[in-house]
Amino acid sequence: MKKKRRSASSRRTASVAATVEGLLCRGGLVFGHDPGTEGATVALLLEAGRLTLLGHHRNEALVWSPESSKVRRRCLEPASMAAFISSVRLQRPDLEAVAILERVSPRPGEGAVGAFGFGGWQHGPRIIFALAGLPIALPVPRVWQKATGVEALAKQSAEVDTKAAAVVIASKLFPALSEILRVKAAQGVADAALIAAYGAIIAGGASLDSMSRPS
Repeated sequence: MKKKRRSASSRRTASVAATVEGLLCRGGLVFGHDPGTEGATVALLLEAGRLTLLGHHRNEALVWSPESSKVRRRCLEPASMAAFISSVRLQRPDLEAVAILERVSPRPGEGAVGAFGFGGWQHGPRIIFALAGLPIALPVPRVWQKATGVEALAKQSAEVDTKAAAVVIASKLFPALSEILRVKAAQGVADAALIAAYGAIIAGGASLDSMSRPS
């Protein structure tokens, strides 16, 4: 009998599970990262199947201009992100850590300069986490949105998109972020929090409802 081949989506999910499975033994730190100019990094502590918010860092940008263009563009400022990761790990140096980064692709017709800038926002964080010695998993948006309930909530109303749904769910799961998430420009924090929660769900084998909601 021939074995049924798993879909590409199933293989990606299994890959993420394998990356964070080692955290099950003694808990661990999970970093979630949403790329882009309005993205962010959120750090969670996974312990005994429960989540605790340790902190967040919104992406900062450096401004640069290509020699052949007068257009000013922004790229990721790496030092502050690296400092945030280091400060969180110093809180619990006894624990292993993993990074979950959303994998996205450049828009069609982006152009060479635009694609180059996009590459910085997408691959810069991967380099920062790799230099910090963290295993990295790269789920596509639909995978973590489905696992955290974002996709289902967005389908309930035509007026609610995935960004708004992520804000609603992240605010309930992490009340400490609710005030920050009132600002539209901070929606990347909600995505990053749920990207991290997605990694923790796989590592802990628990649903969001069973995890603690720290004040």
